[in-house]
Amino acid sequence: MMFPKYTAICPQGVYQLVTEVSKKQTDTFGRMRIGDLARQMQTITEQHLNQSLGISIDELNASGKSWVIAWTQMNIIRLPECGEKILLRIWQGKNKAVMYSRKYAFYTMTGEPLVTTSSLFLLMDRDTRGMAVPPDQMKTIQPAKIEGESDHPKMRMVFPSEYRNKVQRVVMPEEIDFNGHLNNSHYLDWVEEILDESYTRDHQPKSVWVQYSKELMEGQEVHLRFEWKGDTMYLCGSERETEAFLFQISF
Repeated sequence: MMFPKYTAICPQGVYQLVTEVSKKQTDTFGRMRIGDLARQMQTITEQHLNQSLGISIDELNASGKSWVIAWTQMNIIRLPECGEKILLRIWQGKNKAVMYSRKYAFYTMTGEPLVTTSSLFLLMDRDTRGMAVPPDQMKTIQPAKIEGESDHPKMRMVFPSEYRNKVQRVVMPEEIDFNGHLNNSHYLDWVEEILDESYTRDHQPKSVWVQYSKELMEGQEVHLRFEWKGDTMYLCGSERETEAFLFQISF
C-alpha cells in the first residue's frame, strides 16, 4: 500500500488540522467508524476550500454551486482510537477529466500512518443538478504532489452478478446535507450498521471503495443488496431500480 510520506513541517500546498477522536465517533470496540472518518474529511475539505479559494461553502452555495463526491477510495493501516489525537492533511491532486481530485492522509501526532484517501469531486449546479462553471479562483490553484500519495480511485470494480442479502432504508431528514441530498458519510453509516459486531470485533477494514452515481433525497426508499466473497463485502444501493451507489469493503 502506498502512503503519503510524513514530514514534521506541513508541505507547501497542503492544509492540516488536529483533532481528537471522541467516544461518539467510535464503535463498540473504541475504533473510529468509517462514517466519522468521512465526516472529518468533509470538515477539512470545507476549511481547505476556504483557505485555498477564499470562498466558504456558504458563499459557494449562495452562488448556486455545490461540491459532490463521485468516487472515494480509503486505504486503512489502522483505525484511530477513542481519545487519540490525530493529524489530518489534505491537498489538491491532479484533476481527472472534468473531476477535481483531493488527497487525504491521517497520522498520529508522531507521524504513524493511519488512513489515506483519494476522492474525485464534481462541481454541481444546484438548479440544473448538472455540471457547474467553476469559479475563477480555481484556475489559479496548482495541485500538490506528495511522495507516496494514493492514486485516483478506480472508476469501476468487479461486483457479483447476484446478491443473496437485502435490506431497505429510508432517507431521513437528519441525513440530508446542505446540498439537499443524503450526505456521503451516511452511506458509510448504513453499511456499518449492516456489519455483524461478532465479525468486526476481530476484523478491521483495510480498504473501502465507493462510487456515488445518483443523488438520494429525503423520504426515498433505498434497496441495499449485498454479498460476501471471502473477507470482502460488496453492496449495491438502488432507488426505484436505478443504481444509486456501489460500495466495497475489504477486511
